[in-house]
Amino acid sequence: MTALLLALCAGPAVAQSPTPTPGPTAAPLGDAPVLLILDASGSMTADDGTGRPKIDAAKEALTELISGLGPEAAVGLRAYGHRTPNTDREAGCADTELLVPVGTGNAAALQQAVDGLSASGFTPIGASLRAALEDLPDGAARTVVLVSDGIDTCAPPAACDVARDIVSEGVQLRVETVGFQVDAVAAEELRCIAEVTGGTYRPADSAEDLARELRAYLPTGTPIRGGPTPEQATTIGPGQYVDVLAHPEERWYAVDLEAGDRVRAVASIIGDAETPDMPTATVEMSLGFADVIGLAGCDDDAVTGLGPFTQTLAVDGLRVRGGTVCSDPGRYVIGLRTPEPAERDDRRALEGVELPIELFVAVTSDPVAPEATPIAQRPALDEPPPVDPGRRPTPTSYYLAAAGAFAIIGAVGGIVISRRLGP
Repeated sequence: MTALLLALCAGPAVAQSPTPTPGPTAAPLGDAPVLLILDASGSMTADDGTGRPKIDAAKEALTELISGLGPEAAVGLRAYGHRTPNTDREAGCADTELLVPVGTGNAAALQQAVDGLSASGFTPIGASLRAALEDLPDGAARTVVLVSDGIDTCAPPAACDVARDIVSEGVQLRVETVGFQVDAVAAEELRCIAEVTGGTYRPADSAEDLARELRAYLPTGTPIRGGPTPEQATTIGPGQYVDVLAHPEERWYAVDLEAGDRVRAVASIIGDAETPDMPTATVEMSLGFADVIGLAGCDDDAVTGLGPFTQTLAVDGLRVRGGTVCSDPGRYVIGLRTPEPAERDDRRALEGVELPIELFVAVTSDPVAPEATPIAQRPALDEPPPVDPGRRPTPTSYYLAAAGAFAIIGAVGGIVISRRLGP
C-alpha cells in the first residue's frame, strides 16, 4: 500500500465529486448467517464507567444494531450467564441458551430477547461455542460474533482449547470476538479464540465502541459507489456506507477536514457463500492527504484471507492541527483495493469477484487554538509580615555594670568584716 501511495504522489489534486444523496438503510451485505453470543455473566453488572451496569451498555449497542437490520439479515442470538446465579457452579457452567434462532425478519424477537436480559452468573464461553454449532445451519459458512467482558470462568477446558478442538474436527466456524472493557488476560483469550478460527479480535471500551464493532460484522448503510482513482474519489461525510469492491478495481472516497478534525474509517469486507476461499488473497486500505501536489500516505492497513466470512480493516487519521501533510486541514482520501495474489490459483479465482463492503467513517472535532497560549505572568509576592523577634539579647554593657556593682559590694563587705575581726 505504501508503494501505491508513493506512486500517486505526483498525481493531480483530487477532483470534487458530489456528496451522495442519503438513501434508505441498505440490507446487510452477504447472506452468510451470523450468531451473536452475548456475555450476561455476573461481571456484567459492574459499572461501565458512566454509572450504569455494563449489561445495559451492551443492550444499548445491540438495540442500535437490531434497529438497522434489513429484512434479509440472517441473525440469531445466544446468551450465557443470564439465568443461574454464580453460587451454583455446575448449573452456572451449563447456563447458555439460544434466545432467538438464526433467521431473517426476526428483529422484533431479537429486541424482545435483549430487553429481557439480566446479568447474574458464570462465563461458559467454551460451552457456548460448542452449542453454537447446533445453532448455525449445516452446509453454510458459520460465523459467530462473541461479546465478552472476561475469561471463561468454567475452564478447564479453556475456551481457546475448545475453539482449537472444533477446528481440528474439520468444522468451518469463524469466531469474531469483541472484548468489552476487558483486562489483558481476557483480551488474550478472546484474541486466541479469534485467531485459531480465522476471525479477528476487537476491543470496545464504551457502548458506542461496542455498537460500532458489532456493525462491522452485520453491515448496513447508505448505498454508494466509490471513485475508481484518488483523483475521482467520491466525496462523503461521516456515516455508514455500503459498496462493492470488484477485482481488479479500486474504490476511493474523499472527506474534507478542518482544523481540529480527526477521521477514522473502518471497512468490513463481507464474504458470502459465493465468495471463493482464498487464504493468500489480501485487501488493502489507505488513508492519504490530497493537495495540489498529489497524494501523501498517512496510514494504511491490510488483511489477508478472503472467503465466506467478514474481514475488517481500519485507518485512523492524525489530529488535524497543521504543520505536516498528514495534519493540515484539507481533503483526505480513503482507498480500498485487492492486489494480485501470490498464488496462481488465487489470481484466477479472484478475477471478477465482487466483494460487498461496508465503510464506517467517523469525524471528531476539537477546537484548535490559532496560536500558542502565552505563559501566564507569575504574580508579585506580597510583602512578608513582620517577624516577632521574641526575647531580645541582653546588651554587653548590662553585664559590665553588673560586674562592677558586685565588685563594689564585695569590697565594702570585706572592709566591714576585717574591722570586726581585727585586733
